[in-house]
Amino acid sequence: NEVVLGELGWQTIKARRWMLRLGYWGKLVSMSRSRLAHRIYVRSRKDYQQDPTTTNWCSYTAKMMEELGLKQVWDRGNLGGMALETWKELIKAKIREWEEERWKRGIEGKTKLRNYKRWKTRSGREDYLTDGNDTAGTRMVTKLRGGANPLRIDQGRKEGIPREERICQICENGVEDEEHFMLRCARYGWLRAKLRLTVNRALNYVREWWDDETRGPELMDILLGEAAGKKRGTIVEAVKRFAAQATITRAKTLRLRA
Repeated sequence: NEVVLGELGWQTIKARRWMLRLGYWGKLVSMSRSRLAHRIYVRSRKDYQQDPTTTNWCSYTAKMMEELGLKQVWDRGNLGGMALETWKELIKAKIREWEEERWKRGIEGKTKLRNYKRWKTRSGREDYLTDGNDTAGTRMVTKLRGGANPLRIDQGRKEGIPREERICQICENGVEDEEHFMLRCARYGWLRAKLRLTVNRALNYVREWWDDETRGPELMDILLGEAAGKKRGTIVEAVKRFAAQATITRAKTLRLRA
């Protein structure tokens, strides 16, 4: 899941496996030629070189290194005088770069992450996940950022409903997407007033943006993205409170109408 990896900054299991394998390769080519492990490695490497269709430890390692842009190192067959710790730092950086590109491609391929790819340009642990004690608000902020949430924009997608028909069931006035939930739905007006006050105090220049629909995307970049800069921590905590309370209000309203 791209959102989980992006928000937490985790490595995939595959990346961790690659790190261990290439670290061990560095040890193998650096150890004494008389060691059994080195002799087995040399035999495996020769088998692969003589028959490229061979599937063994070396064939997989060679393809891995080529994918990471380390083919020259593999072809050389040694670290070229590089210290083992330096080698480990190199492969760590290469794997991180490979993971980042793979993560970005994953985001680009999913329409529900249309906002996330704008708000999250680089994977890495988000401070809002551990700041404060509002766990319900934290969960909802993650869902809003990641596009997997209870709003009609996502639920309607799962049901195969055209986007323009995913109307807000609370106010029945417009498509219920993340911007509608945060900025437009009249049912949450009293909660939004508190959010608006906090944001305006932190960033005075946005005071006139709230009632201007053309400014909606920019305001969302501040509320759920990174545009708030140094004030982001203060604003995110206010967004958490709003998101948690608005979600409760939404659920209660839907139950009453059921």
